[in-house]
Amino acid sequence: MIRIGRIGMDEIKNIALSVVSKFTYGTGYWAIIVAFLISRTLFHILGIRMLWASEHELSIFWQHLDMEWLKTDFIRSLYYLHGQPPLFNAFLGLVIKVFPNYHAVAFKIIYAVIGLCLYMGLYVLSCRFGVRAWLSFIVTLVFMISPSAIAYENWPRYTYVVASFLLLSVYFLDYYIAHSRKRYLLAFCVLIASVALSRSAWHLVWVVASLGIVAHGLRQRYRIIAISGLVTVLLVGSVYIKNYYEFGFFGTSSWIGMNVSRITTFMLPLDERAKLVSAGVLSRYALIEPFSPLEKYAINDESGYGAAAIRERHKTGGGANLNNSAYIEISRRYMDDAKRFVFLYPGNYLKSVSIALKRYMTISSSHLHRVMEPLAGYESVFNAVFFWGPIRNIYPVIWISVLLTTAYSVRRVFVIRQDVHSIVTYRYVALLLVYADLIFTALEYGENNKFRFEVEPIFILMLAVYIEDVIRCKSFLKPWKISML
Repeated sequence: MIRIGRIGMDEIKNIALSVVSKFTYGTGYWAIIVAFLISRTLFHILGIRMLWASEHELSIFWQHLDMEWLKTDFIRSLYYLHGQPPLFNAFLGLVIKVFPNYHAVAFKIIYAVIGLCLYMGLYVLSCRFGVRAWLSFIVTLVFMISPSAIAYENWPRYTYVVASFLLLSVYFLDYYIAHSRKRYLLAFCVLIASVALSRSAWHLVWVVASLGIVAHGLRQRYRIIAISGLVTVLLVGSVYIKNYYEFGFFGTSSWIGMNVSRITTFMLPLDERAKLVSAGVLSRYALIEPFSPLEKYAINDESGYGAAAIRERHKTGGGANLNNSAYIEISRRYMDDAKRFVFLYPGNYLKSVSIALKRYMTISSSHLHRVMEPLAGYESVFNAVFFWGPIRNIYPVIWISVLLTTAYSVRRVFVIRQDVHSIVTYRYVALLLVYADLIFTALEYGENNKFRFEVEPIFILMLAVYIEDVIRCKSFLKPWKISML
């Protein structure tokens, strides 16, 4: 009986090795496309839909201008938008204008196309980074059918778009390095500019640092990179200059003070904040939740601007218009309080960062249960199998993967046995992961796990690279030795 069992296991092993050996890059390429089409069809049949896609629902979100204003006063609304970078709101407005009766279907198709590009890019990049085809396919497939990927693909917000654009920026940078084609450099510059003009967290400093890495690593192509980089910086910087000229701040969002207050001032209990306000240490704004309606601040704003986007207190559906000009000064007051908090309570701030880090390491789609409601059982099983949790509200696999891949991306920069082209790509990847880890835990508390999704495909890419190196070195530790790769 034992001998028969051994023969059976040997046969299974031989079949598996045969399948793996015949699994080529082309096989995986087409398999990803087929798997995407089948999975999305199946998820649609099971009830997954694009939610929050009506004009009213789109207008509810703080980050979105009122859809009615975008329909009737598109240019001026975008020009006077100070709470967010303009590009994603421009995208929403164009979809609403071009597809007035079918924008939900339009969003579904657009996000599906963006998703397919994301998964194809992840698979191709994994292979280009030296990961064998079958492993690249498995890693991409698991991410493709993950609850987070499904949820964000059916949520018309910038998160999924930014995640795709960041991954594709690595893709086109790698192709430009390898082939020196100007169109790949153009695509890279367009993608990082689009990210910076869609999400205020991806600051102009990040854009300059990304271009600096490319220019420094490819000095022999300095002229074309310098010209492209200058145009990119001027394009992104034009929004900064406009906001400084019109509103008096240099950035793409006037809300930074309100955002930072949530990880600083408002981590203190209400009674402690009240004492500090009474003592004159903090302003009265420390007692008002950030992003509250203007009525809570007892401000009589008489803006002289003609555009409804900056003049009106409320959107047409009744929600607060956080792009009202009064919020610029309100956010400054919150920032002043936040600075005092960090100065007076540096230990409390570090504790707040640790709390934000813990949230950063949770399931990235935990707040999108409504999207995943038809597949609630699937979501629970997937999270338990792949994330080993939650164990006391901690997901061990997420902690291990994020910390390991961030550290490993930095380590790969110093690998001896690779050419300068590989180093440039890894430097850019390391910048993305380190930047996201720092910014999304040090300056925000609340949606940290949602923000992590923006670089989740890149975490997965580097995890695949590490697994490949472990397989080749037959050790978990040898890949960390820079002379072994």
